[in-house]
Amino acid sequence: EQAAAVSGIEKWRVRTGERLLSAPDQGALLLALGLADTRAITDEVWQLLRRSGTVHLLVVSGLHVGIASMLGYLCIAALLRSVPGFAARLPVRPFAMIGGAASAAGYTAICGFAVPMLRALALCSLAAAYFLISRRLGAWTAWSVALAAVVIVFPLAPLGSGFWLSFGAVAVLLVQFGAVRRPPERLRSVKNLFRAQLGLQIGMLPLIGAVTGQWAALAPLANFLAVPVVSTLVVPPLLANLATGVPLFLRLADGAADLVLRWLHLLPWPLVELSDRPAWHWLVAFLSALLILLPVGWRVRLALLPAVLFVLVPIGRRMDPGSFRLTVLDVGQGSAALVETRNHQLLFDAGARYPSGFDLGARAVLPAVARSPLHRVDHLVESHPDNDHSGGSGAVLAAFPDAWRWTYDGTVGASCHHASPWRWDGVHFRFITSKHIRRAASENDRSCTLLVETDGRSVLLTGDTGRRYEPQIARSVAGAVDVLVAPHHGSATSSSRTFVRRLAPKWVVFSAGRGNRYGHPDERVVERYAGVGSRMLTTHQTGAIIWRSDEPDHVVLWREQGRRYWTRRESM
Repeated sequence: EQAAAVSGIEKWRVRTGERLLSAPDQGALLLALGLADTRAITDEVWQLLRRSGTVHLLVVSGLHVGIASMLGYLCIAALLRSVPGFAARLPVRPFAMIGGAASAAGYTAICGFAVPMLRALALCSLAAAYFLISRRLGAWTAWSVALAAVVIVFPLAPLGSGFWLSFGAVAVLLVQFGAVRRPPERLRSVKNLFRAQLGLQIGMLPLIGAVTGQWAALAPLANFLAVPVVSTLVVPPLLANLATGVPLFLRLADGAADLVLRWLHLLPWPLVELSDRPAWHWLVAFLSALLILLPVGWRVRLALLPAVLFVLVPIGRRMDPGSFRLTVLDVGQGSAALVETRNHQLLFDAGARYPSGFDLGARAVLPAVARSPLHRVDHLVESHPDNDHSGGSGAVLAAFPDAWRWTYDGTVGASCHHASPWRWDGVHFRFITSKHIRRAASENDRSCTLLVETDGRSVLLTGDTGRRYEPQIARSVAGAVDVLVAPHHGSATSSSRTFVRRLAPKWVVFSAGRGNRYGHPDERVVERYAGVGSRMLTTHQTGAIIWRSDEPDHVVLWREQGRRYWTRRESM
């Protein structure tokens, strides 16, 4: 019976999803809003929602559960009052409260029990239970019990950012409005709607910045205009369509959702990168935001506001002239590396894009670029057209359309095999090639290879070149290198003995995925580099690897730098 029930729910979801997708303008968005199915939303829409700070509005959240509960309450109350004599013999409100809680529970069930929905469901259920037993429920008590209920049901929920953002937003409102002990009518005015939005933006800035590393600069404006439209014109008719199937409700919701998306497209919505802030920045911002939300004078609030906004000030030291920084990113079984000088940044390969739509160019490379002091890509090198090297290039070029593009054959952009050396801020860049490499039959062997040099320090970035052409590359380098990104991820078909001995790199980086089916890096390759004294690093073990030309004997390993205290080994 349980299997049949699950099957019935899934069949209903499929039928309903097809109906929502049939909406003429924003079917994919309505599917996400109605059934928490975001698979049809395009990357363009996701980026727009992130930049405008409105992701929480246009995916299923606690707001939707609250509206579902309210609609259930109103419908049950209207139905019971329409029954002759019912209201005279029995109180309507308890039954309506139960109906509202049941509506919230049913909607949460069909949408998959996400943390924000569970929080709202717990609050609705608590409110109904306390009303039925004629007890008052304090707002902070309800918040605490809801938090405990979510943690008990889903113990791993605190590991997700949604848990903290969801409960944090409610806590901000409770602090701002005095634990909602004031009459509810005060919250209905436009003034208090503005206060709530402003309070959320100030109070959530430290939390969102610390959790996500980004802040939508115009989020207050976007939310102030979008919240009323979504709350009144999108979600209610959409839920009514889910319950009744009436096409008119779907058309109303579709038109309102399209209006919101069209408006969001009108303005640029810049994202402020907030990564790499020290902990004390966040602590000061959090305490200042808390004090601003409390009932203090406006002079005190104005004095504290700069302490909150201080986290928005860009940080990060740019490289000195004549030095550069190499960051080899962890993109699984693929390749992506950033080379940064004082005023320029080059990206060598961009990781993979998978058939599922998961794009490492968007998910790994662009966040890394945003964390850098320059926040841009000037040159993009696609060593060769294999997906694990160039699949993410589309996302990078969409973000930086003016970036100069290098490819192995020059069919798009310029050919790296016909490029002249150039110099950025005292750092020399040179593609290594030969007529034999240019004429190689294999695309792997025609991969772009880039040498970066300054003041006796050098880095060699390779694609998937095989051992046949490695001696020509080694002769062109003419000496040892400080860092080598190993050819072909450490494949057995690369890193020949001659190549390894001629280059004798101090550091070797294998850009390979954990448990990859190719066995990269190959044990024999590892032994060859060990034989010349190279120190070897693999991205799936270390995460991103950062090396600087002015500190050649030191590397920063991202996972080691950001290890949680429970994973550290301490000497006793």
